[in-house]
Amino acid sequence: MNLNTTTSAQEQAVYLRTLPSIRDRCTKVYELGKLGKLEYFEYHPQKETDVVAFCEQIIKRDFGTNLASIPPHGRWRHL
Repeated sequence: MNLNTTTSAQEQAVYLRTLPSIRDRCTKVYELGKLGKLEYFEYHPQKETDVVAFCEQIIKRDFGTNLASIPPHGRWRHL
């Protein structure tokens, strides 16, 4: 979906809650990070393995092996 001035705010909000929209936005941020063009963050590809391990540790600590108990996170909570 192309978000533009002819798209209603309601249509934009519905689209922004979809997985394709989230993936699209994340890809754009990731590409900017690789180019060193993020305003508030720096991307360090050599640290990805450490970040994944950290996230895995937190998930295991908080949810154990019951991964189905992890609540979904959605941006609708932030609108």
